[in-house]
Amino acid sequence: MDEETTRGYEVVYREAIRALDLQRNAFDSLRARVGFLLSAATIATSFLGGLALRDRSDTGSWIAIFLFVAFGAFALRLLWPRAEGAEGFTATPSLVISQYLEVEDEENSDLGTIYRDLALFAEEAHDFNRDEHLKPLTNYFRVAITLLTAEIVLGLSTWRSDKVADMAAKPEPRGGTNPMRPYPGDEKRPRPK
Repeated sequence: MDEETTRGYEVVYREAIRALDLQRNAFDSLRARVGFLLSAATIATSFLGGLALRDRSDTGSWIAIFLFVAFGAFALRLLWPRAEGAEGFTATPSLVISQYLEVEDEENSDLGTIYRDLALFAEEAHDFNRDEHLKPLTNYFRVAITLLTAEIVLGLSTWRSDKVADMAAKPEPRGGTNPMRPYPGDEKRPRPK
């Protein structure tokens, strides 16, 4: 194979590797966004769930909690580490060596052929990763966002504003009297100096 063709295959190979790197970054970005959403969902659920279940629990409150659990399951599926590690993103060096460099009874493959075959392998790996991993995980992400949105909307709808207004108007002292303001009968006690 001539030198110009070899350089052409090298360019194609480098672009195929760049596409795999971009795809790997897309996986990592998706997982980072899910981690952020999981922390936001935990805060929203603890706040809204606590208010919704404070006095009584109704069907809407339990549905909102179920939606949070379902969201958590989808989020964990997205965050679960893949067992294959770098599989689908790298060529196996032992195969490249045995098929191209240390071939018995044949002449070693030239550099252009190696670049060409590795570029084709990278394209195949890219398509496999896209179809078997990235698309399903993106769909899980969409479902998780929908569940989180439904949970928050349902949580807000069960959290009645009149209930909150009543709680704000009648604060319940916890742990005794408030030292910052006197309660009835406290004005008779001498204040420490």
